[in-house]
Amino acid sequence: MNQQAAKAFLNNGWEVVAAQGLTNEPPPSEFYEGIKYYTPKQDDDMMGRNIAVHAYNQEKPDLVYLTGDPGLLVAWATSMPDDAKVLGYIPIEGQPIPNRYWKVALSQIPIITCSQYGTSVVRKNLNVEVPWVYHGVDHSIYKKLDNRDEIRKSIGWDNKFVIMCVANNVRRKQIPRLIEAMSILYHKYNKKDVYLYLHTVPFQGHWLEGHNLPEIAEMYNISHRVLFNSRMQKLHDGVPETSSDPSAPGLVELYNAADLFVLPSQVEGFGLPIAEAMACGLPVMVTKYAAGWEVASPAGKGIPVKDWEVHKSGTLYANVDVDVMARDIHKLIGNPKELQRMSEAGIIRARDYDWNYFSRALIQRAMEIVNANA
Repeated sequence: MNQQAAKAFLNNGWEVVAAQGLTNEPPPSEFYEGIKYYTPKQDDDMMGRNIAVHAYNQEKPDLVYLTGDPGLLVAWATSMPDDAKVLGYIPIEGQPIPNRYWKVALSQIPIITCSQYGTSVVRKNLNVEVPWVYHGVDHSIYKKLDNRDEIRKSIGWDNKFVIMCVANNVRRKQIPRLIEAMSILYHKYNKKDVYLYLHTVPFQGHWLEGHNLPEIAEMYNISHRVLFNSRMQKLHDGVPETSSDPSAPGLVELYNAADLFVLPSQVEGFGLPIAEAMACGLPVMVTKYAAGWEVASPAGKGIPVKDWEVHKSGTLYANVDVDVMARDIHKLIGNPKELQRMSEAGIIRARDYDWNYFSRALIQRAMEIVNANA
């Protein structure tokens, strides 16, 4: 997403300077060609606030653009000088918005949000109108491939029904509940040909309250049914979008090889993997809440909410009903016509997610802010 924003600014003839957070390792030189980078030098500035202030003082930019949840908007924007012009691309992850600092930031700092849902939550809670634009998908890359059977055979997925989940190993993704649902499919419904592929790091030191997923699979006695990617071992590991190596497929090939995408998150501000999966023709099942459900609708299957918990911000987070999730997956496994309908509807819905739409909306809003009171 940040890469697409940077491209939009560069294509508009602007100079781009990036202040990096979450890591003090500089990105590959080819990742953002033409961008000047400021990277945190110390572990105590992993959010990048200090380096952002330093970059601002050095560069004196016309616009500060940032992405992240409302908490990050507060942290970064309040670090900037009072006369800084700021634009945030902010996902609204659930409702209500009770945090007073978030309310002030979202009311006073120009933002774009990622969904109609986000716009409606801001309107309802703050009586403020903010524009929205979806994330995009590169449809020249994320698409249905013709060699699905070949891919499945090369990675040993032939003769299997493979459920795929693409998510960070953090608490709000509720991956343990998906493993529990897999256990119900295996032990209660006797689905011996069903496997769960978790496209995530198996264990990354409880970062953001993540889990040791292999241990959880072992607890449910389904270790032999839960698959991981050997190329994803630590935080920030990943795989290329595409690959020509049959034994090491990229993300697009994996989407095409799977049978069902399931993401039981407590909340999503958008949910880019949902859109990517649909663009590749993979049927999707997601929590029936917030922007993630908007992204999947009307093509996807909703996972019912069983109950709620209150996040530290005061926002409601959804806990999915594991028994119903397992039951509905079981029904879909036995209904190939419905899976085909979901696949076709998902491809159509995914056309609404286009980086060109995002770029145009971003540049328009940025120009409005830069030219205001000029």
